Amino acid sequence: MGKITQSLVKIIFTTICISITECSSSTYIGKLFNIAKNEEFIPDNIIPEVGHLRNIVTSSVMDCNEECVKHSKCTQTNVEQLTATTWNCDLFGLGRGAKISSPGHLHYFVPMSECPGVFLTTIHSGSSYCISHETLTWTDAEMKCLEYGATLATIEDSSEQADLVAYLLNNAQPSMSYNIGLSDRAEPEVWVWSGTGTTATYFSWGGADPQVANNERCVTMCSHRSYKWCDVQCSSLLGYICER
Repeated sequence: MGKITQSLVKIIFTTICISITECSSSTYIGKLFNIAKNEEFIPDNIIPEVGHLRNIVTSSVMDCNEECVKHSKCTQTNVEQLTATTWNCDLFGLGRGAKISSPGHLHYFVPMSECPGVFLTTIHSGSSYCISHETLTWTDAEMKCLEYGATLATIEDSSEQADLVAYLLNNAQPSMSYNIGLSDRAEPEVWVWSGTGTTATYFSWGGADPQVANNERCVTMCSHRSYKWCDVQCSSLLGYICER
């Protein structure tokens, strides 16, 4: 099956079940997921609401995956047989984590989508970036990066900042600013990188920022400040930079 996004999975399943008189969940839901046998997904839960979503007991493997399709954020499951007629079912979002060997477990997952602009490996040594001109809120941008198997960019030092600025000055859309993975949403004035869960020690603020009094809790590389950082309202529609 081709690589598809989480939202498209929901649309495909809904369309199938509306257009076919006898919709067999075991037939059609099974086509939406890849399977890894004797493997278990362990989420890192760094990014809220996209790690472990729910635990239930179902009567079959496909019942578990059907519950995943029904959940707006679910893209993967762990399934383990408990008895002849019951299965333990864990639902997970797009969050990152480890896949470990676990006899008896089945790990189902929706294939990831690809960054339309491809991940660039020549901007800064040791990192690859997807620079997207699509305008999204900070949260939606983080979710989109997760679909690409990445997170919003973590800028760790002045060298990385300089390399990204050099690229944007020559390649960015005119007047477009770009979300990065820094915010103080959890605690005011404690700036944390979404990709690592660590508190920032390097900053490249522009002008008088940060200005948390204005409910500006998310950070962007601002075009009007030569891509130094601005804190903005998280609902602002901006471009974004994914990193993996």
